[in-house]
Amino acid sequence: MSRVQLEVDGIGIEADPGDSVLDACLRAGLAIPHSCRAGACRGCELQSVEDAARAVLACQTPATAGLRLRSGQAQLRRTALRLVRKEWLGDSTLRVVLEPQTRLQWEAGQYLFLSREPGRSRCYSIASPEELELHIAVQPRGHMSAWLAEDARIGDALEMAGPLGHCTHAAAQLDEPLLLAGTGTGLAPLLGVARSAIRAGHCAPIHLLHGSARPSGNYALDLLDSLSGVAVESWCLESHPDPRVRHGDLIARVRQFGSELASMRVYLCGAPALVSQLQRECFLEGVPLSRIHSDPFLPAR
Repeated sequence: MSRVQLEVDGIGIEADPGDSVLDACLRAGLAIPHSCRAGACRGCELQSVEDAARAVLACQTPATAGLRLRSGQAQLRRTALRLVRKEWLGDSTLRVVLEPQTRLQWEAGQYLFLSREPGRSRCYSIASPEELELHIAVQPRGHMSAWLAEDARIGDALEMAGPLGHCTHAAAQLDEPLLLAGTGTGLAPLLGVARSAIRAGHCAPIHLLHGSARPSGNYALDLLDSLSGVAVESWCLESHPDPRVRHGDLIARVRQFGSELASMRVYLCGAPALVSQLQRECFLEGVPLSRIHSDPFLPAR
């Protein structure tokens, strides 16, 4: 069966038959408040755009074609962009740099919704405080990723909504050790936080750990080598041909910090299961939740 398109807060998203509105929103990277997923807490309540008096619960409402809803969040700013650079960072990861056509402020580690046509967008995190750099996991026949990799040309026009998110460097805490850990293109916001910390004159240790299940997921090794003042470790569950990549488990490596974790500010990005487990590990080692920043990446389909 074909996928359906709906709109939430002006963002066009896609859903599979049988998805709830909440499922579709979370997969698209749209941060809809929610808790119980059973319709009891009413935390995911949305309003119909056509009928302001009609409210629906995102967790209980099937995603249907043409549905238009809005949350209580402010309307996202839209900005025209131009593609100025793209290059491969690994076997299936593309680095894309975009130029806003009007003045735009962002913080590295935030995310945006990128679109090339009305009604369809994809969510990506920002990897640099100095330019709008995104890391794209290229999917076969991916609406956005395959187009960027194969057909997009320098100068092509796109549009973004946002930015959003708080997985950013805390400039007021320059003396806190940082632990940045994640998988896949979760490296993008982690790299953004590291770059922002360096730029701000961070004076405490910075540890950046990037893991992958397969060698193809360990990308941007040369770029990571160029980070001055950051202790970088790349890990892979399988044996990797590049000696810079260590063989082992990212979660086990984080556990090795032990009681040191309690003094750190922690950033976790990537696969939701890994992010959730590392949150728990860090909390049990004494890291307050206020010092754990997380950004789970749900795969686009």
